[in-house]
Amino acid sequence: MGSIQKLMTHRDWRATPLWSWGVVLPLLVGLTYLAVADHTIAIGALAVLISVIALWSHPQSAVLFYVIPLLIGEQALAIVLGGDQGNTVQKVSLIAVTILCALLAGLRRPPAAVLFVISAYFVLLGVSLLVNLRPPQSVTSFLTSTAGYLIPWLIFFVDWRRVTVVTIMRTIAVVPIATLMCSIALDAAGVVPLFTSGTFDMSRLGGTLPPAYLGAAGAFGAIASFWLWLNRAKGALITLVFGLVVAAASATRGPIVVMFFVILCLVMFSRRLRSRMAGVIRIAVLGALTVGAGQIAPVLIERTTDQDQYHGGGLSGRNLAWDYFWSRFLEQPWLGHGPGANALLSQESSVELVRQYFIAPHNTYLQLLVDFGIVGAILIGLGIVLVFVSVARRLTERRDKVLVVSLGLAMLFYAFFDNVLAAPQIYIPMALILASLSAHGKAAGAEAETEPGEPETAGQDQEGLRKEPALAVS
Repeated sequence: MGSIQKLMTHRDWRATPLWSWGVVLPLLVGLTYLAVADHTIAIGALAVLISVIALWSHPQSAVLFYVIPLLIGEQALAIVLGGDQGNTVQKVSLIAVTILCALLAGLRRPPAAVLFVISAYFVLLGVSLLVNLRPPQSVTSFLTSTAGYLIPWLIFFVDWRRVTVVTIMRTIAVVPIATLMCSIALDAAGVVPLFTSGTFDMSRLGGTLPPAYLGAAGAFGAIASFWLWLNRAKGALITLVFGLVVAAASATRGPIVVMFFVILCLVMFSRRLRSRMAGVIRIAVLGALTVGAGQIAPVLIERTTDQDQYHGGGLSGRNLAWDYFWSRFLEQPWLGHGPGANALLSQESSVELVRQYFIAPHNTYLQLLVDFGIVGAILIGLGIVLVFVSVARRLTERRDKVLVVSLGLAMLFYAFFDNVLAAPQIYIPMALILASLSAHGKAAGAEAETEPGEPETAGQDQEGLRKEPALAVS
């Protein structure tokens, strides 16, 4: 019991119980063995190396490990490894990183809404197994097709109070930069092309990630950078420019709309400065956003209004996938086909495009309906909404509330056109933002959980700097 208590409350890696590493390391090696049998030794050695590095790391650096599985996509990872299990390796890496963060920073009880989502998932999984709804799958197939239902919410179990929000936002902000650098290197080595041709033979920035997911990384990087700029963090404008350029060069509509909406809300409804300059700054930012939107709009309009090769009016084949998955949903409308069924059912389609590119329907609502049916989709959807509401209610800074609310509204739109719970470049930064703000939200409240002997952080900003009333954000 004492060891478990140490694991739950430790503040330094030296307090981590030795038995926990004895459990985690074999687990990582075992998972990587399941992931890629042909690369067991290499991947296992990498897992051990990362674990050893983590042992000597400070909790502040724990979140940086998320950059590694986010900057290279499953397809590029499969090419680099020489196999076809890049998707599984990526998901295993995300689980391993989450475990390492928990061991470094400690564990804490997440908001009740998060527990509701996780409980609903396991109940629905149990029901699908009981009534034999879920199609037979291998362990790796099940892991990769359902990881997005669990990994984002497991992040809330990490005690992010040991990691400043600024550090987490900076990590999200550097992902597009790191991805671009990695893409340029692999393009120079002839492994993956830096630019890919879209539906209209339009050149789109891709590299190690598909343009859609690179756009998501750029959009979240820009959002995090703008939040950093509001907090007067150094280098925020540089990462903001990179995020905007990467998102725009990907020519991906959903992330760009989300990015502009959230930043616009932050400009309009939060105040960076309580001075006469506030209006000038706001007008300047709005002007920059307008100019940027004017430059990007023609590309997005072309992609949306032109008839693509699948006669989908710029939907890039989504109409074909949506029709197919909707018909499969109607076969099991109440309980669905079971968690992860989308990936298997896609291979039963008579349309080659669906079999090749739509292991998920690029519509999160439809994905939930196919996997969990009406009952499950309502439960999980309601739980996710409650997570956003719960986090927003814990916050005292208006700027942070605006970020959470605007991001939640943007995700409602984004989920209609993409796999929000299937792409790590979407659900990992979303979960990190929510979990970190939730963990720090009560620091100034009556329920602050500060260990004896630790200095209070309520009177400091996220970098540990003294707050200046004239620059406070309400």
